[in-house]
Amino acid sequence: MKDTFVDVAVFLGNRRSRKNKIKFINYFRNIYNNKKIKTDIIYLKQKINESFHFVVGDLKRAKKVVITPLDTGSKMLLPFYKYHPTDSKSNFASEILNTTIYIVLSLFMVLILLLINRNYNSYKLAIKVLLIVLDFILAIIAFGLIKNHDNKNNYNRNSQSIALMIENSYKSYIDVAYIFVDQTAMMNLGYQQVQKYLKNREVLLLDCLGVGSEKLFLVTSEANSNMVNNYKDILTDEVILLNKEETENSPLKYFEKGMMLTSGAINKNRIEVSDTRTIKDQQIDFDRLNFLNEKLLKYINYKI
Repeated sequence: MKDTFVDVAVFLGNRRSRKNKIKFINYFRNIYNNKKIKTDIIYLKQKINESFHFVVGDLKRAKKVVITPLDTGSKMLLPFYKYHPTDSKSNFASEILNTTIYIVLSLFMVLILLLINRNYNSYKLAIKVLLIVLDFILAIIAFGLIKNHDNKNNYNRNSQSIALMIENSYKSYIDVAYIFVDQTAMMNLGYQQVQKYLKNREVLLLDCLGVGSEKLFLVTSEANSNMVNNYKDILTDEVILLNKEETENSPLKYFEKGMMLTSGAINKNRIEVSDTRTIKDQQIDFDRLNFLNEKLLKYINYKI
């Protein structure tokens, strides 16, 4: 488990760019091939989005499908940012605000460039050379800001969930499949894209499984209340039922038989997760990881 986690969180922890997503998929696909475990890639290209959903196992035969986000996001500049696993509107609003801050900072760099160069022709040669160097540095900063900086520390969101799924998928169950879902960091596009492959299947979404002694929550819609009763003793007895409106505002809206296993604090009737998308998201508790691994294994072995 430790080796898998280090591979995912440290060496392949930044999964925002196309290059890094493909690097992650190719690395583990080679391992699965050596173990003779079936894998597939659901590749979808739209006008401005390109998705790589990495599938392990046989989706056609699977009765249960465990999923987790594959991609990682940009570094959050919002000082009091909280991630809400079941509140998609709040998360998207934070994304828009964060992107706006990056754009404003980038424009500020451009403004500085214009100001320091307004009397360029009147400067002496040495000053001109210094300005050229400074212009180059400011241009790089502005370009980096407009692209948004990658967040390289993503232990809780969601490298440990990925490591758990990989470890369990090595056991190669016939009736269980796994999907590492792309295009989830900014919005729920990825969940929407894989929805059609998961009809009539029980779906367990792993998202931010926490550190230390944080509580685990099993979340589902009120319509699926009977389904989660099977897993209270296996996953967690802390069950949260979302009403119809709340379900529509969460990733679970895309999965008829969907559940989410997540962790965090309850604030104003919402689960909120601190320190994601920042340098602080580099805490790992291997005892908890093994504890979670046992729970996931029990869930997978439970026959429906």
